Amino acid sequence: MRILPALILAAALPATADAATVASGATLRDDAGGINVTGTAVSIYANYATYWQGTTTPESEWVWEGDAYSVDEVDFSFEFDLTGYDVSTASLAGLIGVDNTVTVYLNGNEFFSHSGFTSLVSYGTAEASYFLPGLNVLSYEAVDLGGPGSFRATVTVTADVAATPAVPLPAGAPLMIGAFALLGALGMRAKRG
Repeated sequence: MRILPALILAAALPATADAATVASGATLRDDAGGINVTGTAVSIYANYATYWQGTTTPESEWVWEGDAYSVDEVDFSFEFDLTGYDVSTASLAGLIGVDNTVTVYLNGNEFFSHSGFTSLVSYGTAEASYFLPGLNVLSYEAVDLGGPGSFRATVTVTADVAATPAVPLPAGAPLMIGAFALLGALGMRAKRG
């Protein structure tokens, strides 16, 4: 008889959320890493001795569009989908470097700018109002101020898995549960007597 209240209590408790990696990406030549040149162009390898040469996770490379000496502005983008995730818990983080400047936007909201290529720096946001349910676009506007241009970045997006909505009990369910409890009690009483 004590099992029934425990089952009712377990069914009524909300499911706990599970943090998950939604997507990750990086700059790689030929747009192979997910952070890609916007439009029809494809990124090329653009590494120079003065640039930071360490490794990242996910793996990334210094890239640019076309001729690194003549193209002054390049837009990159990374798309991810938050369908099935709790948008209010979403966040993104990564490493970034650029020759010369970069401004980063999430769905049109500017949240980071940087200048420098001798090291990669951390960037990210957890501002819930910047994330959308469904498709999201992370945009990078990279600007070269003369000489070769190059850009390198990684990103990882995380969020809690959306809780499955509880299935509402039919209106007669409490009566049915009470009836089963009463029948169980009567059955136990009849067994004893």
